[in-house]
Amino acid sequence: MWKDFDIEMARAVTISYEQLLKDYLDHPSESYEQEYPEFKDFRRYLKETEMNSCRWNKDKMMKMVEDYKKMNAVYKAIYRKGFISSKDLKALFTKEFKKRGISISPKATQIMNCDLYEIKKSKVRIKGKLTDGYEIGDWKFKIEM
Repeated sequence: MWKDFDIEMARAVTISYEQLLKDYLDHPSESYEQEYPEFKDFRRYLKETEMNSCRWNKDKMMKMVEDYKKMNAVYKAIYRKGFISSKDLKALFTKEFKKRGISISPKATQIMNCDLYEIKKSKVRIKGKLTDGYEIGDWKFKIEM
């Protein structure tokens, strides 16, 4: 009888990692960050939908964060001033992601997350056809390559 009670109490008191993280996202605090230092990176790099797609699994979310941290190296590698079509940009991302072991899916829209240089969504006529893409401008600050 007491054994069953202890098990039920343990279930009632045990808080899932998911619940702790959700509470942190709603109410960020240093005490959470001291106990769970990864929470700060999760909050900075991941959307809640991405955390959910990882099923709130710490290892999967940490891998995704590492992938996002590698993105600045990708942005540096693909930098070419001027217009680039969405199709060509996705191909560059695919190549660089594979080279760096990044597991997130490459999408041309990821260029909009780049803080290293100026980017504007653009449309240009190429051989008479309107082509979606991005205009890549100057570096926002001096960068070491």
